[in-house]
Amino acid sequence: HAENVIPNRFPIGLEEQIRAWSADDVKRFHRTHYRPNNAVLYVAGDFDSVDKVEEEIVKKFSNLKNFKVEKDVAKGTLKETRSRHFPAVVHQWSNLKMPLDAPTDVRLFRHELLSSFSLHVYAKNPLQEVKTMSNFRRSVLRKLGYSALQIRLNMAGRSEELAGDCPFSTVEFLDQDSPREACEVRSLDLTAKPSLWRVAVRVAVREMRRFARYGMSTREFERLRVTLLNMSQQSIMQHDMATTPDRIEDLMEAAAAGHTYLTPDAYYELLEEQVLDISLEEINEHIRDMCSHSLWFEPNSHAPSPNAIVACAPTSIPDLTTDELMKVLKEAGSEPIEPPKDVDVPQSLMSRTRIIMLMQDKNASWVSSKVNSARTFMLGKLLNGVCVNMLKSPKKSGRACMRVTCPGGRSVEVSSLQSEQSGIPHGAVALGSATVQEGGAIGGWSREQIELYCIDNLVEVYAQVEEGAIHFDFIFPSDRFPSVLQILRGLMTDFKWEADALARGRESLEQRCREVESSLEERSKAELLKLMTGADLRFATPRAEALQSLTLKEAKNAMIAHLTTAGTELSIVGDFEMNEVADLVRTYIGSVPARTSSILNSLPRALTIEENGRDIEVEIPDTDARSVVYVAGKMPSGWGYNSDGTHAFLQKNSFGKRAPRDVLLTDTKARRNHPLFAYVGYGLLREVLTRRMFSELREEANLSYEANFKIIGFDNVNGGYYLATATAAPNNAKKALAVVKRTLSALRDGKSSITWANLENARRSVTGRFEGGMEGDGYIVQMMSGMQHQSNPLKSEQLFEDLLAVTDSVTVEDLKLLLGTLALGESQMYSCIGISAGDHDPSADSSPPRSPPRGGSTVLRH
Repeated sequence: HAENVIPNRFPIGLEEQIRAWSADDVKRFHRTHYRPNNAVLYVAGDFDSVDKVEEEIVKKFSNLKNFKVEKDVAKGTLKETRSRHFPAVVHQWSNLKMPLDAPTDVRLFRHELLSSFSLHVYAKNPLQEVKTMSNFRRSVLRKLGYSALQIRLNMAGRSEELAGDCPFSTVEFLDQDSPREACEVRSLDLTAKPSLWRVAVRVAVREMRRFARYGMSTREFERLRVTLLNMSQQSIMQHDMATTPDRIEDLMEAAAAGHTYLTPDAYYELLEEQVLDISLEEINEHIRDMCSHSLWFEPNSHAPSPNAIVACAPTSIPDLTTDELMKVLKEAGSEPIEPPKDVDVPQSLMSRTRIIMLMQDKNASWVSSKVNSARTFMLGKLLNGVCVNMLKSPKKSGRACMRVTCPGGRSVEVSSLQSEQSGIPHGAVALGSATVQEGGAIGGWSREQIELYCIDNLVEVYAQVEEGAIHFDFIFPSDRFPSVLQILRGLMTDFKWEADALARGRESLEQRCREVESSLEERSKAELLKLMTGADLRFATPRAEALQSLTLKEAKNAMIAHLTTAGTELSIVGDFEMNEVADLVRTYIGSVPARTSSILNSLPRALTIEENGRDIEVEIPDTDARSVVYVAGKMPSGWGYNSDGTHAFLQKNSFGKRAPRDVLLTDTKARRNHPLFAYVGYGLLREVLTRRMFSELREEANLSYEANFKIIGFDNVNGGYYLATATAAPNNAKKALAVVKRTLSALRDGKSSITWANLENARRSVTGRFEGGMEGDGYIVQMMSGMQHQSNPLKSEQLFEDLLAVTDSVTVEDLKLLLGTLALGESQMYSCIGISAGDHDPSADSSPPRSPPRGGSTVLRH
């Protein structure tokens, strides 16, 4: 937007402007803009009669009078004097044809704290309203076009010809309306490892040019049409679960863009009519227009030019200049391109004969199955050892979520790089998980085939590793259980470990290392944790040098040690029939050959923290002066287990006992012996301490704009730690640290007390979080995960049944008891002050700083 005023309109203004405003300035602005004839009222919700709502609106608002508007400030309304789109702007459109040697807006931003190269290519076109069938047809073409290109870019970044070097850390193409700027924006955004920036630029431009020249293939087009219809059907099923604010936002977006608002039902009806009528020639003609600005890089081109090309890079790339960037873009535009190879996407990963054989496998059976009376919740175990938790929940119609949990995680790696330690090498679990995420080949199917299989079936798969477990999350339509379970079975029995996937996984983890090193918050936290744990590598981001030394075999073995039937647990929630899903799980997962691992016998592992606290400081260079303060210390895990395996409240060999709500309210012993007492109590304590810290730091001492208190613990790991965080100006950091320590110690020593009002506020927060979370499948599967793991017998279905009852029963005295398990003595606390000095003047005003933007440095223009 270099040709208009948008770049100069900062969302909250400039600091010097804000400091200069007077009360009269604010009142004048309010009178000018916040008036009835410059406002639009949007209504969405549960009401029967539109007429009655309109009557109420007239009653409430018709008597409001407009303020007098100073003529030199605004003549009439904004809509009358300027534009329906705010702010009123004049654009230079991309569809103006320009020769390649014509000047264009190319910018390079460099900063020492950036850890990646990024490229952003923008093309702008006039915003077109969707009010007719012709308009709607064009919007369908747009969605088909940019969806197909996104898939192409994802797959191109992991093609075999790149020999394992994935040029993209992320890559995204969007073609979207931007009502605020009154235009359509086509954007290519990619990030890459600095050493691979040329490869990334070349691959991105090549694929966009290929897409512009050759478009989609017939099979690719047919698959994407079906996928788009399936996605629209999913929107219909979930429409009733959309919140009122979500619907208001959709309505406002449509109105701002000038579109006719369509409900999901109406949208699907029109989509089905249009998408099935679109021809391959028509969509490919649209694609040529959508990607035409990529052809501008070709020799002697007369294609439309991009509006802007922006690159952001660390200063460690010495040869990157705007001239060099344009040279690489032109070279990419000169490379020969060929039509894409069509990929044969399977309808099923298994033949019908194979599926029948699995159904008849005598070893595929349940050895236990506990179902509640409403037949909505089940805890079961298969003969091969796989545990299954299922909850039928129609909260999201037609959707399901499955979390596969494999206990162990980073806690089973070696704790140091000393030669005498043996076991799973440092970083191997993390690298194995990343390799799975970056790979995907299963059995005789390639990664590309599996990726497109997931897209066609609307299946999302995520792998993540934590200190106590590895998780695989599947999000999908509830009628795609066979597809999901076939993928999971392939992962457990026939996953193909590929060197290029290892290389991409390693790069993603090394990128994370670079981010930690350059982030004030992350680096400070990492140094504090290193101090607390005695440099235990299991609780630190894997080191880059260790990742480089790991082999494919080591990463594979680390994952195979986790993907056992004896330790794997499936947590499933969604809109489905319990018996049908149980039978599918029995067939596909119950028939997996039984296998165990020695790491299961070593769980839970321990997080050991000494109680001899120390203080450190970390300085990270940046152009902004800011600081972060951390205070941490030893405590039990979130379930009350100390690092030595004992429990903070329960007697040895006692797993806690349930009690009715009325007993919990009156019987202290019964309440504190409940399995959820520590879990719920620590959650309440967190809320109380966060509010108390914020009150002392912000409202009393006027030192900080942010403060919070967290309790950190991991599944299958005994012991935990608390982490108090505050942000402050650098010259106030030590004062803020002193206030945090004093606040926590005063509560522990009884010099300051937890009040009934504190507890009630915390109770409302915890209750609201639970009730809100139960509306979403993701929250529920996290709660269910680990319910059948032997390392934590306290976590069971009681988490759903008794959490609110225990929350209501906790007393102030209970919180004092829980507070006593935290190492809050002056000599027990660890602290870290992270400082970015910038151009800070110690004599500057010490009032709470604004939330600081990142950035600075120089901007070079081409």
